Amino acid sequence: MPRRRLLLLPKFFLPTTGGLQNATARIGRSLADRGWLVSARFPAAPVDRPAPTGSGSPFDAVAYDGSRASFWSRIPEIVVGDLHDTVVLAVGLEYDDDLDAQIDALCALHRRGACVLLRVATSHDIAERITEARARNLAEIDGIVVLNDQMEAEAARWPALNGKVHRIPVMVDIVRYRPDWTLCRSTRDRFGIDAARAVVLCAGRLDERKRASLVVEAMRGVDALLWFVGDAQDARSGADERLRQLARELGVRDIRIDPGVPEDEMPGLLAAADVFVTASAVEGMSNAVLEAASSGLAVAGYAIPGIQETAEALAGAGFYLAGATTGASGLRAALREALADLPDTGWRAAREVGLERFSVPMVSAEWAARLGGTP
Repeated sequence: MPRRRLLLLPKFFLPTTGGLQNATARIGRSLADRGWLVSARFPAAPVDRPAPTGSGSPFDAVAYDGSRASFWSRIPEIVVGDLHDTVVLAVGLEYDDDLDAQIDALCALHRRGACVLLRVATSHDIAERITEARARNLAEIDGIVVLNDQMEAEAARWPALNGKVHRIPVMVDIVRYRPDWTLCRSTRDRFGIDAARAVVLCAGRLDERKRASLVVEAMRGVDALLWFVGDAQDARSGADERLRQLARELGVRDIRIDPGVPEDEMPGLLAAADVFVTASAVEGMSNAVLEAASSGLAVAGYAIPGIQETAEALAGAGFYLAGATTGASGLRAALREALADLPDTGWRAAREVGLERFSVPMVSAEWAARLGGTP
């Protein structure tokens, strides 16, 4: 009998521009729409983030007090009852989590009857954090979900994981994220952006894992507004002011930063932009890049695993990718090429077949088949 109850164990569950949180929420929503009973259990927000006021999801989502470090050791007391009808999907191998505690918790849930899968979010996580002993322990659970070729190759290094690795991409709402000239005009009016100004949008956390400072450096001499939208935490941490100071030092004068923009405003922000830029050196598969591509934007970034594969799946239409080690000069050249090609408005149409592969119906069906079909 297929299992129809899903328990999500993500790192956070807040409405932000963070791709990992949003990807997890979309999996939960899409399966809830398919009739699954979905719930989420996760560590409470850190003190420098606002407490959640509601998950905005059609399922039960509960934050537990205490540090993330203690969350996994508490899993046996948090998750109670008979688990034989339950699939557990954890988002794991995160760089600041106790991986051994997480593996131990997932194995404990498996021994209690749950079907347990671990979704790995980022390239290099398996290579950098899995040891032979950890691979043997992970082999006890039912599967590991990865996002790109490199992640599959990293997992293949460990014989214990043979047959345990499954590849399921991230999903994007190709109806919600689409070219929309009316929304473009209204969003630009609301934010006071000139209708004729070229806009380069960078969405996500303003931290060094996302290399936001490299984006500023790449914009030297580029004639466009650089618009950062990020997490509310960026303003509290001072990351926004540090970027403004860097822009002043580099002579990048046309810059605006709007931290704390809710995730539900992203379709409007993307509609108002011309080019989406990312300086990430490591990705699994970027939600933000897919959303930008679905919105019809040119995409400038680096040819790294996850982004390169996304570009290839979308026929390369409107993607301007620099070599992974070319630094600010390579990204600057990609941005200039993208801006020079802006009269081309056919990118969304050229991407349509590939976007269907990443659509919510297609990917949620893949999740349902994988989770429901596991014995």
